Amino acid sequence: VGSVKLSRHSRPNSERTRILTFEWSGTERAQVPHSLSLGLPDGGVRGFRDATSVGSRRAIFRLDEQLYLYSPGNFGDVGVSLFSDVGKLWAGDLPYGIDSRVRMSVGGSLLVAVPVRSSRMWRVDYAVPLNREPGGPQWELRVSHRDVTTFFWRGPVDVGGARAGAGPASVYSWP
Repeated sequence: VGSVKLSRHSRPNSERTRILTFEWSGTERAQVPHSLSLGLPDGGVRGFRDATSVGSRRAIFRLDEQLYLYSPGNFGDVGVSLFSDVGKLWAGDLPYGIDSRVRMSVGGSLLVAVPVRSSRMWRVDYAVPLNREPGGPQWELRVSHRDVTTFFWRGPVDVGGARAGAGPASVYSWP
């Protein structure tokens, strides 16, 4: 069970930030029933909220172009963002897993950081899947909050669920 995130942040000028991210998650011979999906808020492709495809490996590429707009008083910072996500699943050894098609989405975001120059940011994302799954939504509106002051990155929830917890050393010495 593992996951990795590689991210490149660049500042073309003082108002723009470009973020290029690659995330990979995968499992092999996991002892706990699990599945990885493209529909999760913290590890999937924006715009594929109710995706039904599952697999044991997932790769996601993200491009996020952020533009700082203004600071209303001393309240915080406001910006907008254009983004694109691309993701794929592989079945691996998951019994009902599939090798999915490459799924893509584009969208825009309203960004608010409180207080001014804070690492705590609220996002309102509007995403449209370019090649949606049959029966999937035509668009998605997502509100999220990130606080990078505590952790840079935590692995996706569905990967954490695949990790086997430690059991008692002996069932005969249980309290």
